[in-house]
Amino acid sequence: MPHLETEEELEQYIFDSFGNEFEWDYFDGDVLLRQLNISGYGAADLVKVSISHDFNGRENTPLICITIIELKKGVLKMDAVGQISRYRTGISRVLEKISERNGKKLFKYEVDGILVGSEYDSGDVCYAVDNMDWLNFYNFDISLSDGISFTHQEGWYSTKEKETIGIDERVFNEFIKLTRYCSRQNRKLNKENA
Repeated sequence: MPHLETEEELEQYIFDSFGNEFEWDYFDGDVLLRQLNISGYGAADLVKVSISHDFNGRENTPLICITIIELKKGVLKMDAVGQISRYRTGISRVLEKISERNGKKLFKYEVDGILVGSEYDSGDVCYAVDNMDWLNFYNFDISLSDGISFTHQEGWYSTKEKETIGIDERVFNEFIKLTRYCSRQNRKLNKENA
C-alpha cells in the first residue's frame, strides 16, 4: 500500500494540483501560498487567496476570501483544530486592521479553513469540526489505481444515540420559560416600534 513519508509530500501534491482537488470555487486570479508565516501565530501549510466583488445593491466592495489549509499526513487530532483556529485568528486580525481607512471600508473578507488528514482521531474532534461553519475536513486515501483521492467528511453523530434523544426535564422547562419570556419581550418591542 502506498503511503506518504512526510506532510510536505501531501502539501506538494495539493500545491501542484491547485484548482482540481477540492470543492472550492477556483478562478484564474486565485493564489495559493505555501508556508505562510502569520506573525505571532505560526505558519500555515497552504493559504488560498481569492478576490471577488460583492454587488450588494449599488455597493461594489471587493471581497477577499481566504482559505487556510492545514495538512496532517496521519490522524487528525484536536490540536489541529486549535492550530487552524489560531491561524484564522491571526489572519482575521490582520485583515480587520487593514480593511478600513479613514472610516471607509476598503474591502470585506471571509476566512475559512480546511483540515486534511487520513482520518479523525477518536473522541470529540469530529463533532468540533462539524459544528464550526467556517471549517471543513477532507480525508485522503492513497491507492495504486487512483493515486491520492480526497473525500469531504461531515454529518457526524453518535452511534449510541437513542431513537428519542432525552433531555433533563428541568432543562426543558427552563427552555420553555425562556422561550415564552423572549416571545413576550419581542411582542412588547414590536408594539413600541409600531
